[in-house]
Amino acid sequence: MLSVAAALGVTTFAFQWVGDSAGMAHFVPPLLFVIAFGLSMDYEVFLLSRIREALDAGADDDQAVQQRLLRSGRPFTVAARVMGGVCAGMAGGRLGALQQLGFGLAAAVLLDATIVRWAPVPSAMALLGRANWWLPRVPALSRRHR
Repeated sequence: MLSVAAALGVTTFAFQWVGDSAGMAHFVPPLLFVIAFGLSMDYEVFLLSRIREALDAGADDDQAVQQRLLRSGRPFTVAARVMGGVCAGMAGGRLGALQQLGFGLAAAVLLDATIVRWAPVPSAMALLGRANWWLPRVPALSRRHR
């Protein structure tokens, strides 16, 4: 949510307050939210699954986060560069709405792959420790509901 909110803010600032356009197209914010949220969830699921693998292999919480952040750095960076480049290509077009969407998506991908992945996620995981992996119990279903 941090990267999506920041991308929406940066895009609004760039196209509504600084740019000489009349404002953002009405469909850009929800579309930007949906696509950027999906991309950031993809990154986070990849990272958390790698951390969980390290925990299952016997590493403690801090070691697992550190090891997997370091090992996933290259794939994250490459994926962010590719996605950022594709989105920047959209931003370089002539259609105003696609410029806005491309700019916002590029901002979201770059913010998520750099700032969010390197600060809030590892910090929260270090503070929560084993509570990161807590799941509530699922009540047993009766035979009628199966």
